[in-house]
Amino acid sequence: MMFFSVATYYLLTHHFFSNEQIGVYAMLQVVIVTFEMIKLGLLRNATVKFMHNNAMVHQKTEILSVALLVNIVVSVAAIVAIIAGGQWLSAILKMPDLKHLLLISIPLIVLQIPTNHFEIIQQANLQFKTTFQSYFLRQFLFFGFIVAALIVDKSWMTLERLQYGLIVVMIITNIIFYWQTRPILSSKFKYNKAVLQKLLSFGKYVFGTTLVSNIYRYADHFVTAIAYQNPVVSSTNVSYYNAVSRVTNVMDVPFMAVADVLFPKNAQAIEGESGKDTVKYYFERMVGTLTALILPASLFIGFFAKYVILIVAGEKYLSSVPILQVTMTFTFLRPFFTQFGYTMDSVGKPQINFLINVLLLFVSVGATYFGIRQFGLMGPAYASIFTWAFACIIFYIILKKELGIQVKNIFAYSLATYKDLFKLISNFIKRPKAA
Repeated sequence: MMFFSVATYYLLTHHFFSNEQIGVYAMLQVVIVTFEMIKLGLLRNATVKFMHNNAMVHQKTEILSVALLVNIVVSVAAIVAIIAGGQWLSAILKMPDLKHLLLISIPLIVLQIPTNHFEIIQQANLQFKTTFQSYFLRQFLFFGFIVAALIVDKSWMTLERLQYGLIVVMIITNIIFYWQTRPILSSKFKYNKAVLQKLLSFGKYVFGTTLVSNIYRYADHFVTAIAYQNPVVSSTNVSYYNAVSRVTNVMDVPFMAVADVLFPKNAQAIEGESGKDTVKYYFERMVGTLTALILPASLFIGFFAKYVILIVAGEKYLSSVPILQVTMTFTFLRPFFTQFGYTMDSVGKPQINFLINVLLLFVSVGATYFGIRQFGLMGPAYASIFTWAFACIIFYIILKKELGIQVKNIFAYSLATYKDLFKLISNFIKRPKAA
């Protein structure tokens, strides 16, 4: 699936749009994705947790009905925010075209309502294959649309038409996603005020956490757009950081996949007899394994950053090379960084996750602004490293207190991963050849 995402970005940067246009498109995606992630933050974790709560096992229809209602209300609020605040956001980011692109992206927010609902149902039922197929098909069709434009007439493509194409693709994939989800989709709608209050009580922290974490995750985009007076320089520098984020997003895929699988398992475990011991094992084992796998990948990308940028984005983005190299220096912290939030939510401590993310928002934005003033283009990269290191120290203190997490266990699982891989490779090499 990430192949099509990277390939799509490659075509857009190499054949269709300038650095400035890519910068605007990057901010458009950040805004739309932030809306979607905020909504999923409010709904997904709370819904999945309550669906596996022994005390609410007979209220699954009410839980899903309330989740759909909140899904619709939040989407409408997002649309109102775009209509009312699009002009202001475009002005503060110094991107005049952004307002129009946000307005024509409103149908995408509407189409995300069924997409997110189906995804939550699938995850709650521990059925991940269908969701993967849906997102794979979306990426494949969108990539096909861009390839067709390149073959027929690449001058025809504009940022507006790119969004129209995505809207059509989402209509197609929603129809198929519905068909696949239909066997486990309830036809009844049962409103339950008590369930709504529980969902909002839990989800409000995750909602706030997602909002805050998405802002500081893209602090390099937002602060870069705001800090520079020249709009062309602003958009161009945003495009450099977006090129780097395309690479790191690929590396985030296994983290997010593991988190999506572990969240319902943790939610089940915390209700059982083993409780926190099982969650502790899952965390240490997965973080150790993922760290072991990402470390060689980070070193490889860091050493060959120039060629990675040339392949992913092209010569126009060579200014991204030092940014990518600095980013890869501390990428091994990302598994720890990613799994913390999901773990805190799954064990029923979303308020801790929220408060820590508020703290990190101020640290990240402040460090990024200071970094730009002191180091220019490289400032946000240095700020990211500082934020990650600071965050991981805080995370470890909390996880040690709440779950008894130990760094030595994570290191042990990392080493065990290398030993297992070495043994696997050795057995494959020594395997007798067929006559």
